[in-house]
Amino acid sequence: MRDLKKYRDEHRRRKNNYNNKSHGKYYNYNKHDDYKTNNQHNRINKYRGKGSYGSNYEERNNEIRVKISNLDYTISKNDLMELFSNVCKVVNAWINYDHTDRSNGTAVCVFENINDAQKAIDKYDGSEIEGLSIKMEILHKRNYTYKKKYKSRCPW
Repeated sequence: MRDLKKYRDEHRRRKNNYNNKSHGKYYNYNKHDDYKTNNQHNRINKYRGKGSYGSNYEERNNEIRVKISNLDYTISKNDLMELFSNVCKVVNAWINYDHTDRSNGTAVCVFENINDAQKAIDKYDGSEIEGLSIKMEILHKRNYTYKKKYKSRCPW
């Protein structure tokens, strides 16, 4: 412990020697002191202990995502919501964009359950929107496992 304090003090002294304008790039070097505590890391996170999905994990578990491809570039999120709301309730929808903020022709719609998703697929899969025949498919759920079971290699 004593060596750590000695090292810390020596480190600060060296940084303070550079803390004048004559040393150029080292000016205000001790502004970012490594040994000062940062309170933002000490605060209690209110979501901690609930997993990475928070309290809405079970609600998300029932939702079904459907990928829509071969869309026209001019179609918006509101157009998709309006189109599928004629068949069933749409929870959410988004369009995938490339790095130039242009639609890449794919989107994802989130439905409440598998029956609603299947109704939308049956009605609109292969239909033409803005002159293009769209393709729809159900995205498979990911395995949301927090801990994998460890299989021991011990022989007994």
